[in-house]
Amino acid sequence: MSRTEELELQRKRAAKNQSLFRDVNERIEDLAARSSFSSFVCECMDETCVAEVTLTIAEYEYARSHANRFVVLPGHGVPEVEKVVEASERYVVVRKVGACEPVAESLDPRRRQSSTGDRADRHERAARTHDEAAERHEKSVAFWKAVGDEGRASLQRRRLENQREGAEIERDHAQLERDEGAAADD
Repeated sequence: MSRTEELELQRKRAAKNQSLFRDVNERIEDLAARSSFSSFVCECMDETCVAEVTLTIAEYEYARSHANRFVVLPGHGVPEVEKVVEASERYVVVRKVGACEPVAESLDPRRRQSSTGDRADRHERAARTHDEAAERHEKSVAFWKAVGDEGRASLQRRRLENQREGAEIERDHAQLERDEGAAADD
């Protein structure tokens, strides 16, 4: 067997293994409903891997927006059979390359269940939510960079002043209630 044939066989095997894990994660997602973070099964090609990947439903949906993508833990990717699409501290999204690409797409559970539009709609909403969250994050980073250290110190001072004012108002309110109680007793 040539090196190319061996590589293509490895790629097909990887796509089949990872598709099985993806099926499991589709079921987990259905059960997770609205929790902020859910634990999914690492979809790496290691058949013995039982590691969990923590994602929001929006992150999972975004990763699943393509039939050829899988969610794996950092360090679980295999460059010979997949390319990194997105990476974070908690997870990496990879896409299959070569002979495993059509295998992964044909084994996509969402394509097999395409008779209902629910998943497709949820899929699009999650991708939009993910993009909106990324945009908010970028705006936040830009804001804090613009504000700088002096601006952060100013905001911190204002926050402390507001806390002090709140404490003073609470003390005044408590004193007023005591005074009203004493007046009612007279």
